Amino acid sequence: MAVKSRTRFIILAFLYCKPGSGYQIKKAIENSVAYFWKESYGQIYPKLKEMAHGGLVKLQNKESSHPSRSNIYEITEKGKQILLDWLSTEAVQTPPRLEILLKLFFGDLVESSVMRDMISRYRCKNEKELEVLQSILKGYYSENPAGHAVYGKMTVEYGIQVLTAVIEWCDKTLEILERLDDSE
Repeated sequence: MAVKSRTRFIILAFLYCKPGSGYQIKKAIENSVAYFWKESYGQIYPKLKEMAHGGLVKLQNKESSHPSRSNIYEITEKGKQILLDWLSTEAVQTPPRLEILLKLFFGDLVESSVMRDMISRYRCKNEKELEVLQSILKGYYSENPAGHAVYGKMTVEYGIQVLTAVIEWCDKTLEILERLDDSE
């Protein structure tokens, strides 16, 4: 069974916290949940229009009809109910699509140095992401409302644990690849 888009739920959740434009929603995603959930402008803007048509969100009254002003959306009662219903249902677990693992699976088709270099770069990328999450965690309580801080902190800690495990996996994989080279 195909998994339906979750874009509307992330939009509803951010609008539940604070009315905003498509641009503001995208920036909020980038500044909070982007390490585990991404949405593009191409997903957000059409979904906002669809949701407005469906009565889940509505445009706030504009103080000016100036064309450069952003459309500011707010969640409706119907949108709140759909969000709360979704939050109360079991999360669907989708299989990851990790290109690095796909390439490694077929790694014997290329020189082992290609895989070693790729895993090394992947390790560095994950180390940088880990540093970002660790810095987010340090300042989390001072920058977030008390009630939400605990929940946000738990997602950051999940990311830290996953990235730590990925880095450890990279180290072990690099050791194995080096041993393979030594045995040739």
